[in-house]
Amino acid sequence: FAQFDLDPIKLRDPSTESVRTYRDLAATPGASLYTIELLAPSLSEAYSLANRLRVLPEVEKALTAANLVPNQQNDKLAIIEDMNVFLAPLRLPNIAAESGNKEETFKTLRQTLMLKPKQNLPELVTAAQTLNLAMAKLKTAKQIEAFEADVFRYFRQQMNRLTTALDAGPVALRDLPASIRERYLAANGRARVQVYPRDDLEDPAALRKFVDAVREIAPEATGSPVEILEAGRAVVNSVVTAAAISLIVVSGMVFLILSSTRDTAMVLIPLVLAALYTVAATVILSMPFNFANVIVLPLLIGLGVASGIHLVSRARAENSAAAAFASTTPRAVMFSALTTIASFGSLAISGHRGTASMGELLALSIGITLVCTLMVLPALMRLWPVRPKDAS
Repeated sequence: FAQFDLDPIKLRDPSTESVRTYRDLAATPGASLYTIELLAPSLSEAYSLANRLRVLPEVEKALTAANLVPNQQNDKLAIIEDMNVFLAPLRLPNIAAESGNKEETFKTLRQTLMLKPKQNLPELVTAAQTLNLAMAKLKTAKQIEAFEADVFRYFRQQMNRLTTALDAGPVALRDLPASIRERYLAANGRARVQVYPRDDLEDPAALRKFVDAVREIAPEATGSPVEILEAGRAVVNSVVTAAAISLIVVSGMVFLILSSTRDTAMVLIPLVLAALYTVAATVILSMPFNFANVIVLPLLIGLGVASGIHLVSRARAENSAAAAFASTTPRAVMFSALTTIASFGSLAISGHRGTASMGELLALSIGITLVCTLMVLPALMRLWPVRPKDAS
């Protein structure tokens, strides 16, 4: 069946930095950028709702403000207390204020790296040898100072963070910074539930399953997945409506031009057939519809109808389908269609993937329309001979 790709990111140029960064973030485990958001009247109700959502096979996790507070705090504080016994006395000297011959210190460090450990630690030996080879390239005091600055740039900061962490105590929700707490808890007591998907939501089927499963429990759910799904449905419904209106209006105009129901049908049948073949081609060529190229179907009706009108009108003027197709009209129709294909096909080289896909599908659909017009229309004229121009 034909597919509609709901992912708006696929419309962007994949080589841009923003899209590459998005892909990197999306590939991080547990860091899905597509989450469903819910609001509950209170934190307790939010916690209850999250528990109901967690059992769904489509849900990886459901977070509330309660998840910001560590669990099993007594056990964790006991471990920190044990670490404090060994690490609390640690003090960092003021490296920048120390004096001495750094070249000699550097040489001593290299000699230490060449010593073999008492235990059999091949990975440690390899790492020491690699570091020693890198340090061998440092010859001047300026190079050594730059090396020292690079190695210890964040060391003091990390040690200070470790020292701060060793002073940890019991944590309650009220102890959290307001900027963090307010992400999940409003001033009026309403609480937010954030629901993460288990599957990759780039798959349209997975997106629908995730949204539908959450909505069965919480119909008021919102968030990016819900917005994308509903936007896709709105676009598809709008395109179907636009295509139907286009077909009705074009049918009326063709009937006014040709004044014949049979001739009007002969013009429209290749057009409808081309639309069906275009939809089939998107499946065969793995070229799903998206928010940009879905406009092709309504456009196809307006762009493709002219060829049929020209051929039927020429057949009526010649009072013979054979004479019409032996004239220059079929060649004119073909070159006109090729010109249209070239103009719209140039969109395919656009860096914007949505615009490019629209150009590709337009070129394909107009080509299919040309083939259907030149192959199906003569057969219809043979089956239903056209009315002479002066028959009316």
